[in-house]
Amino acid sequence: MKGLFKRLGQGLLFILALPFGLIIFAIFAVYAIMMFFYTLFSAIPAFFKGENVFGPTELDIAASTRLAEQKLAAQQPPPPPVVQPSTTINLFTVQQPGSEQVPPQVTYTQGDGVTYRRVTEQEVAKLPEEAIIDHKEDQE
Repeated sequence: MKGLFKRLGQGLLFILALPFGLIIFAIFAVYAIMMFFYTLFSAIPAFFKGENVFGPTELDIAASTRLAEQKLAAQQPPPPPVVQPSTTINLFTVQQPGSEQVPPQVTYTQGDGVTYRRVTEQEVAKLPEEAIIDHKEDQE
């Protein structure tokens, strides 16, 4: 009995939906026929004027523009690689006979040619007191 009601319900829905489907199909058919005649009558004067009846569409124009840009980009050489400034570190130890171990002297050389070197505690002690105080004020 349940199967019978299911089949009857589907048939009832089909009977109710069929008129709406036919109305939608009829509206589409009328629209298609009107567009056919509009295109036909608008193409006849263009044909007799010598214009291209089947000219490129907006999609064709956009596609040809993109292809031209891709060809132009393929012909151009790739951009040069970005060169980062390099830093070289030179480490060397000066050992004098009979003296205590001297810390290694470190030199930093940047890519633009500026060279920095590591200052030892003995060299800092030899600096005048005013230079050290001025440097501390600059850092603050």
